[in-house]
Amino acid sequence: MTKAIRSVFAVSVCCSIACMGVDELAVNELANDINNFTKTATETKQNIDYLPFIMSVWDGKQLSKLGVRTLKDALMLFPGVDVSVDNVRNSSPIFRGSNPFAYGQSRLLIDGIAVNDRTFDGYSIYLDMPIEMIRRIEVVRGPGSFAEGANGYAGTISVVTYAEKGSKEGGRVFVVGGSYQGYSGGAIFNKTLGDWRFHIDAYHYKDSAKTAISGKDALIYSPVNSALAHSGDAQTWLDTSAVGVSIANNEFSLSGRFTAYELGSAFGNFYVLPDENGKQKMPSWYLEGKYHKELFENTTLDAKVGYMEDGWESYARTYPAGMKIGSMSFADGYWADLAVKNRVAYGGVSVKYDGFDEHTIKVGMYQGFEKNIDLRSVTTNRTTGSGWVDYSTSAPFFDGDAAKRKTTKMYISDSWEISDELALSFELGSDKGSDFERQNNYRVAAVWQASDNDIIKLMTSTSYRAPAWQELYGMNNPARVGNRALKPERVTAYEAQYIRKLDGDDSFGVNLFHLQNEDQINKLNAQNQYRNAGDSTIYGSELEYKKRFNSGSLYIGYSYINGKTSDQNSLSAAAMHLLKGAASIELGGGFSLGGTLIYVGDKNRVTGDSRSDTGAYISGDAALNYDAKAWGAQLGVRNAADAAITYPSERNTYAGDYPTNKQFVFIKLFSRF
Repeated sequence: MTKAIRSVFAVSVCCSIACMGVDELAVNELANDINNFTKTATETKQNIDYLPFIMSVWDGKQLSKLGVRTLKDALMLFPGVDVSVDNVRNSSPIFRGSNPFAYGQSRLLIDGIAVNDRTFDGYSIYLDMPIEMIRRIEVVRGPGSFAEGANGYAGTISVVTYAEKGSKEGGRVFVVGGSYQGYSGGAIFNKTLGDWRFHIDAYHYKDSAKTAISGKDALIYSPVNSALAHSGDAQTWLDTSAVGVSIANNEFSLSGRFTAYELGSAFGNFYVLPDENGKQKMPSWYLEGKYHKELFENTTLDAKVGYMEDGWESYARTYPAGMKIGSMSFADGYWADLAVKNRVAYGGVSVKYDGFDEHTIKVGMYQGFEKNIDLRSVTTNRTTGSGWVDYSTSAPFFDGDAAKRKTTKMYISDSWEISDELALSFELGSDKGSDFERQNNYRVAAVWQASDNDIIKLMTSTSYRAPAWQELYGMNNPARVGNRALKPERVTAYEAQYIRKLDGDDSFGVNLFHLQNEDQINKLNAQNQYRNAGDSTIYGSELEYKKRFNSGSLYIGYSYINGKTSDQNSLSAAAMHLLKGAASIELGGGFSLGGTLIYVGDKNRVTGDSRSDTGAYISGDAALNYDAKAWGAQLGVRNAADAAITYPSERNTYAGDYPTNKQFVFIKLFSRF
């Protein structure tokens, strides 16, 4: 709603009331209420088309009707977003082809809390969050964020749960059964007592999935151990549970989430197929308190403090029996019991002033203190080849003593409404880490409402990504060699967007982007050492069309991504074409049909990798829904055509790429109370 429209609406209502003899005080109170409503709508991002970002939103209930099961599945419906999976089955969303060989390219916020871990700077464990837990997913593509001072390098994902203010009281429970002996269940409950709002959600998911690899493992390239190379099933089973809690009033909130995440050893720490009983764990938990206070008219204070712990554990046979390393032979294979645990304590404060007629100014500061707090490295005796030795102190796989960081962030932003049709947004940030140099960044955006139905946005911004701890502090691991000399990655982005408003929430949008990346980090070298290996230029466009009908909806998204790196004339491991579609139709009597269709183009290899490109694929999902208000059911199928979906493996590791799980059929029952 533009200023002009709001003004006409306010004047019309006020005049009508005046004609009925209502006094001036009541009219002023109504005008204030309208202004407060408009302010709230902006703060809760109810009208994203006017925000100074390239931004898309999906509603959780709508996603569920399409047959979407998890956050990871949902992200595949956003333009410009693909997903990469590595040898330990760590999943990482890739925005616009930006460095598929590194984690940390994007930020994940859950109810406003940044949840990227310290080890990988990723958030794989949250990608399996059931869609039933999610009220809304908001995605910004390109450098930028929903929270000042916390810019994502290539993109930012905001997951809003039913802890959000305004969610209905009561609860919802669900149970699901599906392929691979998979089953899950969960519940959500909200309650208001006086000024306080209480929320709790919980879920559990477990399956026994295993995935046949294509070709043999990395030992096929070994001149000494090639006879030990084998193919078979990668253990890709998953067992995860989580509990989220929140308590809040108008000034104070306390939120936390506790996640247990256990999975099979997948494709192995050293790119060698591990034993069937191998497993990994990625536990994580956090608590954050926030305080919001109006200090005086037009001036508000926001403060937060938080604490988070996360880590990674692995117990598996890393190399098979008979493995030879130098003069050593491991008759029983090489086994490893590994663990790393990290924590961060942080706090931040910001002050916002909106007393000017056209400007809203915000100034803030954040400090975080990260540290390794536990390390275990117990392996087969590296001298005799048999028995166990604790190398946690003498030869660990991770330098826990050095793994610590203090980060200070300062920022200032200004939103300037020049006229009813034109608004500008500015942000300046300056970050300094104890293990990286000061990073100064900016973001400038203009939003012009050319007419009631036409919106044009122009943006330029810079951002950085600090090296993840595995990139800095990995050691005694031939597959991942840390490098203390790493510099942060840098990006400069230029973006433009045109949005055509149709009826209601319907719209058509197209945007252009040009990204200049510097000092990107990868380990594509013979030593497997993380290095600032080169620069890249990425450019392309994205298109979105959203249309609701009386009996259904239609969505189409398309992305074109192109560019080159400093060592070759194309992007590696990134699809040039992404096409996403979704549709739903109401059948009557509580029944509906929903489905999605996703095309991901082929992906080029890196320089020196002679294998054929990673193949393109088309994946389709379908769901038959029944909703009787108090309860409902769903019959769904993911990857209905059982398409061969693979993720690029590193060169000289697996002969083939990493396959994903195949077709998944499921039945869901749910009830509201």
